[in-house]
Amino acid sequence: MFLVLVRLRATAGGELPPGTAELLRDSAPAAYGIEHVTAIPGTHPDPVLAFYVLSRSAGEAALRAEALCRQTFVGWRTEDTRTADPWPPSAMT
Repeated sequence: MFLVLVRLRATAGGELPPGTAELLRDSAPAAYGIEHVTAIPGTHPDPVLAFYVLSRSAGEAALRAEALCRQTFVGWRTEDTRTADPWPPSAMT
């Protein structure tokens, strides 16, 4: 499992609607492996979403999180995506 942080930028201004994290989690295809989504507080004007993604690699996890954002949000683009080490660390030993 990887932690993926995706920073979004509105192409025409605006804010993410309430319940965005739940919308993403609930609309994600099972094959994406999205386990949890949360919006990071205090990241205005470019919101950051945190995803826990079941995946074999950090790159694959990032691609899935970005794809879900692109499919869900019209008028937003992914500005920056970062992944953390596998979580929990013991799962990879």
